[in-house]
Amino acid sequence: MTVPVMDTSTTRNALTPANREFLAQLPRGPLRYAGFDLIHGSPADEDEYLITLTDIALIRPYLGAQLSFFGHTQSDYARMNRAKVWARWDEVLECVERLRKPDRMTGAAIPELELVRSRAG
Repeated sequence: MTVPVMDTSTTRNALTPANREFLAQLPRGPLRYAGFDLIHGSPADEDEYLITLTDIALIRPYLGAQLSFFGHTQSDYARMNRAKVWARWDEVLECVERLRKPDRMTGAAIPELELVRSRAG
């Protein structure tokens, strides 16, 4: 069975040489800053999504700070990306509609431009 791979060409094509240079100079994480852990995905893999409480519980022993900040924690966004990989377009649209609404706790919402890109493709 062939597993589809997410297409990153849109992002790759949008980056200028200056963007690429800037990104190449960024330190790999996780990072400790002012007593906090700054983690893009998980301590094991920067591109890993933490979706469930079980995911978080499994990595807890690897966290060194009292407080950690994570990037890949938006479960609807992760679900939408998985649905795109498998061409489940009804599920993509359902996730887009949920992501359009601001989060109850943070007030954050996915920018409309990102949602348009998600629907397109």
